[in-house]
Formats: sequence, structure tokens, C-alpha cells
Amino acid sequence: MKILVYAFKKFDKLNTNPSAEVGKIIYDSLKGKNGINIRLEIFSVDYGFERNLEKVILEFEPYFILGLGASKRNKITVESIALNVIHEPRGDEKGKIFTNKKIISGADAIKTKFNCEMLVNHLKKLDIPCDLSFFAGTYICNNAYFRCLKLVSDKNLNSKTVFVHVPLSPKEVNTLGIDAPSFPPTLIGNALADFLETYK
Repeated sequence: MKILVYAFKKFDKLNTNPSAEVGKIIYDSLKGKNGINIRLEIFSVDYGFERNLEKVILEFEPYFILGLGASKRNKITVESIALNVIHEPRGDEKGKIFTNKKIISGADAIKTKFNCEMLVNHLKKLDIPCDLSFFAGTYICNNAYFRCLKLVSDKNLNSKTVFVHVPLSPKEVNTLGIDAPSFPPTLIGNALADFLETYK
């Protein structure tokens, strides 16, 4: 089974991006496992990344695509829908700003065909705070998710696709000295790796 995991590099005031930490844990856990061919891509937080992401998907033709992003939400959220909009006045790491702009022409939203509740239930059984979400934001994470879902649909790819937002790590919260929810990346990464290993 081919698995593509993509996440993002540090940005803004973060010293490390928890999505990249979780992605590396998943990769290290599943690399070399019988019947699994896993690939990890970690992108810069800028609007130009999507060309590389789409190229990887078409070349690798993964059965499962797992996107990971950081969030200050109080639990892990499994994203069910991606919106066809970019709206983030602070801009990307290169200073590029879009407000109330469609990502591409077409539908206003795309819902994943992956059974998100299955993953939510898997994490909850491991006592990991998790919930289903219908709002992946209007920034880089949502942009990535929408483009993945659109590409899979347009090219009729047999790729199960989902995006998961993870909280900051306890270390990051302490380093930044901020009041924000946190959760150990190791626990998240191992739980997601276990799910992917057994998913059919």
C-alpha cells in the first residue's frame, strides 16, 4: 500500500511545526513495514507549494493521502470538508496575501469520500482528544486539502484523502510561553501510524 504523508515546516513564531513532527513519527514507524510504501513530504508554508504536492501525487499514485497541519484547537480535528477559498490577511511566509479569493474556479467546497468518523473513533478509543471538523480554515492547510481532493476527483484517482489538524506540542507551548492547548506529537503520530497500518 502506497501512503503519502505531507506536513509543513515551521512558520510564524513556531520553533517546530507539530505537523512535521507527527509526520516524521508516522514515517519512521511505517517505513520498511511489510506491504507499505510510505513517502513523507514537508512543505514550506507558502502558496507555491501546491505544484510540488500535485506533482508528487501524480508520480507516486498513493492509495492513502494524509495531510497534517498545526492548529491551536483544544483537540485533534479530522477535516471532512475543504473550502474553495483563501482568506488570510497575514499572508504566507513570503508575504503573499490573499483575501476572500477562490483557490480555483469551480465548486465552493469538496467533501472527502474517506470515512472520517472511522479515524475519529480510532483516536478516541486510544483516549486521544479528537473530533470531526467541517472547517479546515481558509489558509495553507485548507488550500492543500482542497487541491488534493480536486486533483483526486479530476484524475479519477483511487486515493483515500484526509487532512488532520494537530495541536501544538507541550514543548512548543512552554518554549513560546503561551496559553494554548497542547498534546504530545509522539502519541498522535503512533496512533495515526497504527490506523494507517491496519487500514484497508
